[in-house]
Amino acid sequence: MGSSCCGNDHAPSAPLPTSPLAHDDSATAKSLRSQMEKITAYLANSSQSGVKLREGVLDGRRVPFLKGKHAVAALSSSKGTPLLLPVETETNADVDSDSSDSVQARVTATLETLLLHALLIRVDKAPKQKQLGVTALQSWDPAAYFVLAHVPTSPYHLLGSIAMVAVVLAGVMFPLWPDTLRIGVLYLSYALLGLLGVLFAVAMVRLALYVVLYVVGKPGWLFPNLFADVGILESFQPVWEWDVPAPAPSRASSASGTAKRE
Repeated sequence: MGSSCCGNDHAPSAPLPTSPLAHDDSATAKSLRSQMEKITAYLANSSQSGVKLREGVLDGRRVPFLKGKHAVAALSSSKGTPLLLPVETETNADVDSDSSDSVQARVTATLETLLLHALLIRVDKAPKQKQLGVTALQSWDPAAYFVLAHVPTSPYHLLGSIAMVAVVLAGVMFPLWPDTLRIGVLYLSYALLGLLGVLFAVAMVRLALYVVLYVVGKPGWLFPNLFADVGILESFQPVWEWDVPAPAPSRASSASGTAKRE
């Protein structure tokens, strides 16, 4: 009857893997670590690699993770191939490094090396949950999920942390503020509350207007992008949009489609 701290049952997680080079200070090991960290940083940089990272929770901390096939696509691109690790062949014969088979072999070997040295960690993920668990078998599979370990901290995260600490300290020291600053904050809070009230009123007006026009038979939306996942200015553009339903397929087109299927 055991359950996790968040109320959901999860499969037991294996211990975090460690790199065999963790205590190797040789020049070769340092060079390999440096190159692997560059690859990890490239995969973590979505603007360069094109990989859309997701955020999960592993051992109580937030970590970025991705699917294996997305890492393959990123390292197979023109920006990713220069970072690939060299592949040693048994015959040491020269191979065409630009051929598609050679590139795919180097991509797979590079990702397997990252996995071996714990810069990639294979994890299990339950549907619709952020909780991750380390798999016992750390093998490469393009369809599996992998956590990016040792990702360098973004300067924006550092600035955000500093700003959060500054805001908390400023709030704690509010009784010591000069009267002018406290009055200014009071007026600012009134302005923010007024802005929220205006947005709420606009939402109610647009809903009421849509209902009235729907009854009339020609519905439309005021500020159709108000709740869309867009920027602030784009939320109020366009001002109006008619709610035009998608045209139903005609009988002639449906009949022709049936004839083609037959």
